[in-house]
Amino acid sequence: MKSFVPVTPLLISFFLTSFFSILSHAIDYCPEGHCSKINTEMNTFCISNGMAGKPYLVLGQNGRVCYCPCSCVDANTRILLADMNEIMAKEIDHNTEFHTPLSINSNAKTDHILKSEVEGTKTLEIGFSNGEKLLVSDNHTFITDDELTIKANKLQIGSKVLGVHNDILTVNRKKIISFNGTLFNFLINKESPEIIDHVIVTNGILSGDWQLQVNTDIIETSLSIRKYLLQQ
Repeated sequence: MKSFVPVTPLLISFFLTSFFSILSHAIDYCPEGHCSKINTEMNTFCISNGMAGKPYLVLGQNGRVCYCPCSCVDANTRILLADMNEIMAKEIDHNTEFHTPLSINSNAKTDHILKSEVEGTKTLEIGFSNGEKLLVSDNHTFITDDELTIKANKLQIGSKVLGVHNDILTVNRKKIISFNGTLFNFLINKESPEIIDHVIVTNGILSGDWQLQVNTDIIETSLSIRKYLLQQ
């Protein structure tokens, strides 16, 4: 909570156009705990893509305005690739091809890599019935067994989500931790409005990419992965 984006004409303009949205939504979309040291390049990308003001400006407890990152999994999260091998999130580059298990094409190249260096950031450690666990931001997107999106902070013990083989996994552990390190997110299939083209595999569990995560933030409700078209 010690590093903030400097005030610039872009910042002022963005603040004025988003003021009422910030007042009504900042806490829900981007909790105080998810404000931290921010990667400037990542913020610029988020802003330039519109997305209803993501990342949101948030008024911190100390009275200063800060940005919240749009990154969501820790650097050691395993990502399933098109060749069905796994590498860690921190090893992804722009030549990486993701496995997209719900998509017709079943793989997608990396369009953008987002990362945030965070310090003392509130994250969720979620455990599943297959023995896997994920360390994620509270707005990380999962897919339920009835093919709806759900944010990490909405999951409860006993909630059911989908795994890589369309297997149904049960949440059996959930705790809040203070995390220091790097959070990552990725954008794939950026031209596609289909949710199924934005689902990747993280530690064997289906997760949304950055574009799907942002849409679930905007809509604030579960989205049907077969029916809803993402805002571009």
